[in-house]
Amino acid sequence: MTSNGAQYLQFDFHAELDGFWVHVCVEPDHKDFTYIVSIYKNDEHPTGTVILSDTLPYAYPDMYMCVDNKYHAIRVYTNPVHRRNGYWVLFGVFFKSFFATEFNVDLEAPFDRSKMTDRIYAKARRIAGQTFATPTLKGGRIDQDEMEPPRDPAFPLIWFGQRIGGFNE
Repeated sequence: MTSNGAQYLQFDFHAELDGFWVHVCVEPDHKDFTYIVSIYKNDEHPTGTVILSDTLPYAYPDMYMCVDNKYHAIRVYTNPVHRRNGYWVLFGVFFKSFFATEFNVDLEAPFDRSKMTDRIYAKARRIAGQTFATPTLKGGRIDQDEMEPPRDPAFPLIWFGQRIGGFNE
């Protein structure tokens, strides 16, 4: 279905992803990103809805992923409430297939990734049956302690000043 230039698709998400829907901004107005994936857990759309659009929703997502021009998921953020629930493993498997089918894109993890991202990537690869793994950058984030992401996202600007549950004061 198409509405206001956006394409609405429906998928069967894994049972653990009940309540989630996704918005994919295709080719945002940014020189470094090709896709921005916003993931929401609410009843605004039915579970499994994926919206493809050239605009970003104003509402701050529960989870998001920025995909660069080399099709690496270089920025990933998760609302603390949803962390350690395994959602990124399941979404990783879904997005690997989704991006290949919808955009003929081989979505991969970045070379410079954190230990947590590397563990998620390894689990998703095993579930998907993928044998190839993007190598990690020695001396990069994988060799450093985990850090909390910045409170304000640097991009997209539409979300600046927002946070889960409201606005920064």
